[in-house]
Amino acid sequence: MNTLKIVFVLLLVPFLVNAQVNKDSLQNSLNNEKIDTRTLSKYYDLMTKKYNENLEVQEQIGKWLIKNAEALGNPKILAETYKTLGLSNEEAFKHKVATNYLTKAISISEKNNFKETHGSALVGLARVYIDNEQQKEAIQYLYQAIKIGRENNLTKIVSIASFDLSALLEGLNKKTSKDTLKLILYYKKEALQGSIKLKDSLNVFKANLGLAETFSGYNFFDSAFVYLNSAKKLINEKISNTQQLYYYAILAKTHKEKAEYFHSIPDFKTAIDLTNKALGLAEKLKLPLWQSHLLKGLGEEYKGIGDHKNSVFYYEMYILLHDSLTDAQNFKDITEIKTKYESQKKENEILELNAENKQKSNNNKILIGLFLGLSVLSFLGYRNFRNRQKIQQLIITELEKDKQLLAVDSILQGQEEERNRIAKDLHDGLGGMLSGVKMSFMNMKENLIMDAENVKSFEKSIAQLDNTIAELRKVAHNLMPEALAKFGLKDAIKDFCNAMESSSHVKIIYQFFGEERSIGHTAEVYIYRIIQELVSNAIKHSEPAQIVVQMTLAQKNILLTIEDNGIGIDSSKKRNSSGIGLKSVQQRVNYLNGKLEFEKNEPMGTVVNIELNA
Repeated sequence: MNTLKIVFVLLLVPFLVNAQVNKDSLQNSLNNEKIDTRTLSKYYDLMTKKYNENLEVQEQIGKWLIKNAEALGNPKILAETYKTLGLSNEEAFKHKVATNYLTKAISISEKNNFKETHGSALVGLARVYIDNEQQKEAIQYLYQAIKIGRENNLTKIVSIASFDLSALLEGLNKKTSKDTLKLILYYKKEALQGSIKLKDSLNVFKANLGLAETFSGYNFFDSAFVYLNSAKKLINEKISNTQQLYYYAILAKTHKEKAEYFHSIPDFKTAIDLTNKALGLAEKLKLPLWQSHLLKGLGEEYKGIGDHKNSVFYYEMYILLHDSLTDAQNFKDITEIKTKYESQKKENEILELNAENKQKSNNNKILIGLFLGLSVLSFLGYRNFRNRQKIQQLIITELEKDKQLLAVDSILQGQEEERNRIAKDLHDGLGGMLSGVKMSFMNMKENLIMDAENVKSFEKSIAQLDNTIAELRKVAHNLMPEALAKFGLKDAIKDFCNAMESSSHVKIIYQFFGEERSIGHTAEVYIYRIIQELVSNAIKHSEPAQIVVQMTLAQKNILLTIEDNGIGIDSSKKRNSSGIGLKSVQQRVNYLNGKLEFEKNEPMGTVVNIELNA
């Protein structure tokens, strides 16, 4: 064991020596810099390039950025700095430090509406909980990140969060069924496709490694090596040493699992070589938890080739390092617990001395007090258990709700695509053919000899053909409103109201309140379709003389009101209607987490009130 201790001390030397590479010169540069936004941006870019390469240098730059971003009142740089430091500390398994940084990033992002920073910080916080086996909390944070990503078209956030969610599902449902495997692979491939779309080579690299690990875990080794080879091709200067460590670790793990499955000595030996390579990177990068994990792997791999001497050696090294790291990480907590324990112990001793001089009645009081205390603790424990059950049920409900929203979104997106296709066919196909027929008739008129009556009949037919072409173009326009794409929601609705007023001879008043803001293309299309359907319904069924359309863009929601003075419609019939149009309206309102209400308009008519979270 003396030899082991010497080796153990040598292993820890890199973590105990303070790396002063250019640290003082960097601090001098920081102290002499002019403090302005441009300088902050320059050093933020430098800090992100140091991501997990030199955590000490990154922390040095980060603390300088935090101090000066607060002084300048620059919340964007401040939130991004906290987020970056949080993510890098999480990857270095410094969970308490990471949690402190990430929660600050989330707080600033929520206050200032920094959606991308908020989503990234939530993913980082979820990873902290995953590392500490707090799966329920991790699921909550990942779904928050996915929701933010989807609502704001942040493909990268959705991709990263989906990948982490797939890994979490994989850990919770290891080798249970083919359906579980399909679900895990669905999320991981979605993450890979999103990263490819964004040309994000780092996350494409990570997604390939994640897919390889999944296939290897289910003994699909050929598929695992295909994804490992794809990851290998991406290794360049943009892929950090930490990610290369991850690559060699997964490659070694795949060879080890293949060796265990096929009883292959050569694969065990290959795994040993790869694990040693990963171990060298872990020592260089000062990642003791990775080093501990790899030492355990070497113990298993040497056991596989029958080298029990080396197997025992690496297992003992793993135990020594793992125990020391656990002690170091929990030293503060243990000290606090020990202090409380000693204090309680002294109090108990005093109580025991006093108890000898107390009467039996006092002892009974103590027993009653203990009983009441246990009762309270039991009640609190039961309440905590019930609360945990409620949280779990909420998570399940949220998952089911997300699935339903995805299904509704797919249906509505399909409807929009079909509308666009039909509109294009009508406008470009049938519209073009009718225009061609009109031109042919006009040419025939010049070459034919007709009396006055035939000329009048011919011109009447041409007029009908013109009306048909105009009606066809109006239908195509309603199916695919060009104004929405060109001019935005406000002008598109105004254009629609003007067109409906001209064709129906019903006076339509359009009123817009609030300030124009970006709400996303999907939300714009859905709001346009809601107004289009409700105005059309009012004209068809209510026989109004006037319709008022109001849209209010508040900071966090959108209010719609469609009011007519027609014959009125029973609100209960509206709610129970099986019509496709109203079902479509309700689906779109549900997708935007909104509320839909029908009211009677005094003295006559109908008012539709809609509140949308968009």
